[in-house]
Amino acid sequence: MKKRRELTPSGERNLCFASLAAVILLGVAAGASLTAAHGTEWAGERIWLHQYFSPMLCGETILGVFKNTFLTAGFFALTMFILGFFSVGQPLCIALTAARGLGIGAAAAQLYIENGFGAVTAISVLVLPKA
Repeated sequence: MKKRRELTPSGERNLCFASLAAVILLGVAAGASLTAAHGTEWAGERIWLHQYFSPMLCGETILGVFKNTFLTAGFFALTMFILGFFSVGQPLCIALTAARGLGIGAAAAQLYIENGFGAVTAISVLVLPKA
């Protein structure tokens, strides 16, 4: 009988990190697809989709941008923290991570639709640090 090989602790961490990254990438693809299929106006009306990742939807003043960004990031972090205390919270954390990927994908698609290839710098400076 062949002995089963156990994962080392670092191997388990890498597997967990890779699976969570795959969930985020699936969310990014879904958010970009939704925005591309329905248009930027449709995505702009739905806070659950864009989550204020897009710099055009954050607000018109510095205070508005700070408020919207802080509220969505704080809600995400607080929800993940609270769900971490419960065993049934782990699947919900994975779903929340995918939903966060939806926001990243929707914001990136919106910038690409409106600015074309010129949005690469805006995405790398404005969206990725928040993500």
